[in-house]
Amino acid sequence: MPVTKLVSGYTNSAEAALHCLLEGPVAGSDLLSPFPEGTKLLGVRVKDGMAFVDFSNEILNTGGDKSAERAMIKAVTLTLREFTEVTKVKIFVDGKTIENTDGIGANEYLDVPIFVNYFE
Repeated sequence: MPVTKLVSGYTNSAEAALHCLLEGPVAGSDLLSPFPEGTKLLGVRVKDGMAFVDFSNEILNTGGDKSAERAMIKAVTLTLREFTEVTKVKIFVDGKTIENTDGIGANEYLDVPIFVNYFE
């Protein structure tokens, strides 16, 4: 479900948006954050249409739940969809890719969906 938040004090809009995403929903709402507790955003850089997003290793605390990983990937890519200059996303964990995974931290670029209600 899309949520709108007003953000100020950042020079990097993509980073600001992802910080808000990690803050999670407003207290008292029925929404839940897809991110494991303690997950931190270590940095965001956008270059040539690609967003390089670096999270702390807490993002891997899913207990092997692939649907949780997909929910986080969806949240990140849909958030960055708001920035027309971003067409692909690469997620790092503590500045590195994770070998032998197809989820968070995989050594691949993720497409940013064109439509919010279309996501594979």
